[in-house]
Amino acid sequence: MSQIITIATVVFMCALLIVGLYFLYKKTRLKMIQRIQYSREFNKVGVYEGQRVTFTEIIYNDSWFPLFFIDMESWIDQELRLQNQPFNPNKSKQLVISRFHLWPHMEIRREHSMVCMKRGYYSFETSTVYTNKQEIFFDSFAEIYVYPKCIEFEDVPWPINNIQGESISNRQLIVDPFSMAGIRDYQPGDPFKNINFKATARTGGQKLKVNKRDYCSTRVFMLFLNFQTTPDVPIETEIYEKLMEQGMSYTASLIEKALTNGHKIGFAANCSMVNGDKSVSFPISTGAYNIEDMLKMLALIRPAVGDSFGSLLNRYIEDQLQDTEIFIMTTQTNPEMDEQIATLRRMNNTVNVFMLS
Repeated sequence: MSQIITIATVVFMCALLIVGLYFLYKKTRLKMIQRIQYSREFNKVGVYEGQRVTFTEIIYNDSWFPLFFIDMESWIDQELRLQNQPFNPNKSKQLVISRFHLWPHMEIRREHSMVCMKRGYYSFETSTVYTNKQEIFFDSFAEIYVYPKCIEFEDVPWPINNIQGESISNRQLIVDPFSMAGIRDYQPGDPFKNINFKATARTGGQKLKVNKRDYCSTRVFMLFLNFQTTPDVPIETEIYEKLMEQGMSYTASLIEKALTNGHKIGFAANCSMVNGDKSVSFPISTGAYNIEDMLKMLALIRPAVGDSFGSLLNRYIEDQLQDTEIFIMTTQTNPEMDEQIATLRRMNNTVNVFMLS
């Protein structure tokens, strides 16, 4: 009888120990999950519409406690199409769940391939883990700029500015000694004065680094994109958005073509912006490093009208814009615009109007 009591006591104590360990595990698990370090990043700052990008999750268990079945949940826009993820056209976002099993002080990097289906700016703020009927939030900011889809612009004639007596040349002409485009490795023939000794020292003297200069050209371009339509000829929303996206694709192509060939270019549009602005303006500048900044600006545009196009052109007329090759992309013209175009031409500019259709 005493042997039975002893066995029962041992079983009871074991059960009590297991229950205690279970509740201790639940309590400790919650605290250890809160110590997890989690972040997300893209391998590129921005890509063109339709291109593929790599999205990486980085998670680290900063404890001596193993953590299994950690389900990290995130909401990601449907326009960022994840591989092997079901697509639902009726929803704007997709729920993505990544399950991790972490040993003590273990880091996991998990890469996801996604296709950026639509131009725009996309950012993620937090991710969530559900445990013990509680939500644990992790700040894991990540962002990606999706630029307009580039269109081959070779069929569109680039006019020669007869006023300045120039012709089109893809050759970069004059090095601008005051404009810095970056730093690159030394190449045979580079002058001694271009060596950047500070950058060379950072490599431990293993590689010579030289300053990369911009090229200056007398060709100056200004692009205007008109988001305003006439009330007399209404355009359906879907068609309107396609026309504006077409205009932004033309703009992106012109910007890349001009800056990579050493020309100067600026851009302005009477559109709504993600931050609430009613117009956008990028000053006339040169240098291939400006391409990214201008493409980012295009990614932040909403396909909706902001200020009137007439007031936008007036600002540049008042600022005495001259000696510039102007491109205006629009769905319509009116007498006010025709008069402003005539004024710009009298100010020693060439003006080229592209009708979006």
